[in-house]
Amino acid sequence: MIIHLDAHFLLESIPDPIDRQVLIALYDSHYHSPHAPLPLSSLAATLDLSETEMYRRHLMPLIEEEYFVCEAGDRNFQLKPAGEKYIEANQLSTACLATITLRGRIAVEVVNACNADQNDDQRVTIVALRDRLSLPMFLVERCAHFLVYFDHLEELGKSAFRPTARTRHLATTYRQAQGLQSDFMSLKGSNDHHHRGRLFDSLVSNVLKHQGWDAHEKDRLAGEENDVVAALDTEFVILQCKWEASPQEPKTLREFYGKLTTRTPGSTGVLLSMSGFTSGCSDYASRLNERLMLLFGPKDIERMVMAESTFLDQLRVKKRQAIWRNDFRWE
Repeated sequence: MIIHLDAHFLLESIPDPIDRQVLIALYDSHYHSPHAPLPLSSLAATLDLSETEMYRRHLMPLIEEEYFVCEAGDRNFQLKPAGEKYIEANQLSTACLATITLRGRIAVEVVNACNADQNDDQRVTIVALRDRLSLPMFLVERCAHFLVYFDHLEELGKSAFRPTARTRHLATTYRQAQGLQSDFMSLKGSNDHHHRGRLFDSLVSNVLKHQGWDAHEKDRLAGEENDVVAALDTEFVILQCKWEASPQEPKTLREFYGKLTTRTPGSTGVLLSMSGFTSGCSDYASRLNERLMLLFGPKDIERMVMAESTFLDQLRVKKRQAIWRNDFRWE
């Protein structure tokens, strides 16, 4: 599930780090506790600030922005849908994945319920959604209202919803993500290493496409065949995918590096190995001066496929560690 950034959802749109922590505290409160909104006293205690400082310096500016925070009753506050999207667009809370996934499940259930009932107005009640999902009402309501805010659901009164074209698109996207994750788990259970290796290239390419990349497998660049090449905005990546019985050795990096040197300096090499790497590989990668080569181990790959973090997020972290600290670690 991918969130596309609008201008006011970029991290820089809220420069004060304490303001961001306020939003995170409100976000986590909504999805970890049924008691919302959050009292000012609890919010101030969470960030170790006085109530006066919390209200005047941090909450008031966010309330004046109109779309991030609202006051709900006397000295109680809650996050608006745009505030939730800001947190998720910048991956500021560990609860993001669970809530985004839940919204995908809700979209699927709305579409399924309407298709099953075959009623003319294509409506489903909030109670029916709660029962289908077996979740607390407050969670279903919050997620449903978020979907309404961004036109992924049409609200019919206070207790019923109807799918929009965006609902069906979100449901399709969620099902695609589930399918890729199922394919990955099937490959993990396969004992045919050769067959698994070939399918792994396709899986990586499809995961990147799902996450918004222009990706192609078995692409030929400068006379060299590459497992996967992918581009997104200013990023251009050449990937080599390995799923073998033994960890990769520096020899594999050396051969891949030979391919990278035929490309323009702006391209990044990514070597993915589900069997990991031997101890000398990180050191070898750190000594390559002409091209940047990053290593993705089994945990890195699983996080990417299971949508715990996107490939782009991990790529940026690894590039920053490599350039700033000469750190080429993998997991």
